[in-house]
Amino acid sequence: TARADDKSRSYGLPNPVFTISYTGFVNGDTESEITAPTAASSATALSNVGSYPITLSGGVSINYNFILQNGTLTVNPAPLIARPADVSKTYGQANPALTITYSGFLNGDNVSAITQPTVSTTATTTSSVGTYPITLAGGSATNYSIILQSGVLTINKAQLTVTANNQSRVYGAANPSLTFVYAGFVNGENASVIDTPPVTSTSATVLSGVGSYPINVSGGSDNNYNLNYVSGTLTITKKVLTATAVNASRTYGVANPTFSI
Repeated sequence: TARADDKSRSYGLPNPVFTISYTGFVNGDTESEITAPTAASSATALSNVGSYPITLSGGVSINYNFILQNGTLTVNPAPLIARPADVSKTYGQANPALTITYSGFLNGDNVSAITQPTVSTTATTTSSVGTYPITLAGGSATNYSIILQSGVLTINKAQLTVTANNQSRVYGAANPSLTFVYAGFVNGENASVIDTPPVTSTSATVLSGVGSYPINVSGGSDNNYNLNYVSGTLTITKKVLTATAVNASRTYGVANPTFSI
């Protein structure tokens, strides 16, 4: 009895070497005493996942009649790695399109040969700065075992401009309250969400002369915003100084007195 040994391989690979097992030799005979049958299968690298017979044919022996028995070639699914592409966005924006990249297609196959997995993330427009997993679920294929991997969605800080308001005062007066305005909030947010508000300052003092002095903004921070600072200007103007001539009097015929102010 000559029986084709069962074999297995993955889809897309060439067939393994087929071997034959024998039972019934006598007198210490071995395979060297015969012309062995040939083993073959209709399966090729293009054959779909499934079971295919390994058939025997031929074989010659002076002392033996061959009983030929088939074996089975099992074609198993090939591994196919599906991974979401890593993407990024700015805080407050809608999620970008989530896509999947594949590694392992064979025989010229592409995504049309499978039912693709679904791709999703927990991140939304209002999600804070950070990293969020992009996950896959489902997916099926006749010839592939789909291995699902995760990707990463990175949310970066939004840009928030902080501009010092221009101010003015008269020479010798105290500085006015130094204020600033924000531009760039998203998600309907306002100044109340800022973790550490910035502060304003200027080098001008009561003693500073007439001129222009920068109003600087610094020191703020926030988890979801990069704070970009724009300086303002404190303008010190001249103070009105009234010079009044002191009234004077004299007698007729006398020289004018010294006038004072």
